Amino acid sequence: MSPMSPASKAPQLIPRRYKPSFVYRSITKGFRKMPAWNEIYDKDERLAVVAYVMSKKYAP
Repeated sequence: MSPMSPASKAPQLIPRRYKPSFVYRSITKGFRKMPAWNEIYDKDERLAVVAYVMSKKYAP
């Protein structure tokens, strides 16, 4: 399953603008054109994605 078509471009995220709860909810339920991932990743995996997105390693 490909979350994005080749012509799609993901927006640049700036993690410090978001609360972890918003990131988790967006991953779980989807946001705008981004699909929900609750059936692909379990809760622990989604929390790990949130931790990564909120980390300094991810920040632009």
